[in-house]
Amino acid sequence: MASHAIHAIDNADPIAATTEQYIMRMMMVCMLVLMGGFFAGLTLGLMGLDETNLQVMVQSGSESEKKNATCVLDLLNRGKYWVLVTLLLSNVIVNETLPIVLDSILGGGWLAVLLSTALIVIFGEVIPQCLKTLVSLHQSDDDIEGLTEDEVHIIKSVLDLREKSVASVMTPMQDVFTLPFHAILDKDLVQKILRNGYSRIPIKECDDSCNYIGMLLVKSLISYDVDDKLPVSHFQLSALPETFPETSCLDILNFFQEGKSHMAIVSTHPGEYGGALGVITLEDVIEGLIGEEIVDETDVFVDVHKKIKVNRVPNKCLQSIIPSIRISTPPIDTLNRTLSSESTGIKMRMKGYGAIVDNAGGGSNVLSSSYTQQQQQQQQQQQQQQQQQQQQNMMQNTKGSSELKT
Repeated sequence: MASHAIHAIDNADPIAATTEQYIMRMMMVCMLVLMGGFFAGLTLGLMGLDETNLQVMVQSGSESEKKNATCVLDLLNRGKYWVLVTLLLSNVIVNETLPIVLDSILGGGWLAVLLSTALIVIFGEVIPQCLKTLVSLHQSDDDIEGLTEDEVHIIKSVLDLREKSVASVMTPMQDVFTLPFHAILDKDLVQKILRNGYSRIPIKECDDSCNYIGMLLVKSLISYDVDDKLPVSHFQLSALPETFPETSCLDILNFFQEGKSHMAIVSTHPGEYGGALGVITLEDVIEGLIGEEIVDETDVFVDVHKKIKVNRVPNKCLQSIIPSIRISTPPIDTLNRTLSSESTGIKMRMKGYGAIVDNAGGGSNVLSSSYTQQQQQQQQQQQQQQQQQQQQNMMQNTKGSSELKT
């Protein structure tokens, strides 16, 4: 039926055409122009969509957005290139038919070609693209909240984390509380540790030494009786990594995430004597990440550089528990495991407690230390003493039982 109508229009004389035929031809021109814009808009809209955004919209969009996104995804999943070919072919058919219809109205010539070209460009290309831009500009942003200042700062800090060195966020060594290896943990010292809220304490060889051999976890003192007055050497120390000042915060953060330690020494020559510049902890890295000081109930200073004091409540609970509990501390178990790290430039120092592991060069070099041998000898002596004590007790029990029988 449509072919008969177009054939009748082509054979009609524009001068002899009736008013009804003229109106029908104008309606066909308008319909073709609208169809050209429709196909052009579909091509621009469907082919410009990102399937990932559509999938996100299906999961987290509103009800109408979920419905529309599902329909579009179903259409594209049937064949994205087939959809593109169909739209382009339909657009070409409409654009080629328009000059034929205009030729029957205007009587042919260059005027029909010029008018059809102008209609196609204006209504088929310019207006669809302008409408798309205007719709995007006039969408309501009431439900869309912008990023806060803190969120922008955190995003910027994350991007700059690789460029930021540990030296820029570390705590200088003069502000770090340390203990020598032979220090006696009496009541005053333990209360000082609890009062200041320390959780990890770097341990050095002696008072004036710059060689750090391990780290004391304060939580290991929960079962310690201050009346025993044991030295630090009696407790098992944890590994204390060392790293260069140039190490990026991202590398040290990855190292901390491995779970080996949450504290490291920043040294000019890690793994060697001296050179300690400061201490870097997981909390320091997070503070550099969010750009703000993290203050908890045990902090004495908000900023170790500015020395801004804050109010804190002493940990009276732990202070009251520790003197009242008497539990014999077991001897130190020698750590014979090999520590490793994928982070470059970080050296694990457990001098005296198993090994010094260096992964900066891509390998692991395990070295025994004199402290480890000393601890082994102490452990053997304690075991021998316990065995002798048990034998003496058995002999006394045997002697007592024999006397009773007599």
